[in-house]
Amino acid sequence: MADRQPDPPSSWTKSNTKALRSLQDDDEYTDLIIKCPYEDFRAHRAIVCPQWLLIKAACEKRPRVLDDRLRVNADSTTFTSQIITIDDIDGETVEWMLDWIYTGNLLEG
Repeated sequence: MADRQPDPPSSWTKSNTKALRSLQDDDEYTDLIIKCPYEDFRAHRAIVCPQWLLIKAACEKRPRVLDDRLRVNADSTTFTSQIITIDDIDGETVEWMLDWIYTGNLLEG
């Protein structure tokens, strides 16, 4: 059995959390748009898909996993972004999920 690797130093974790938060707040390198009623969110497939399997399935266009509440737009691939539309999840919930994915922290409110 392999020895367990030590946890990264606290400063490394804080630095990465800060970097991911910065990435989340900057639209420059986003390649995913999550559209829900009344609000759109930009994100990064490489960060979101491994942690949110429903979005991963939508990005991979796996129809057996999807239903009529989550769809990939027919023109979903733009030059820089893939667009996923979710009709039955409100923006506050998507914002909460993305904040958790990027930082591991829950929004307070």
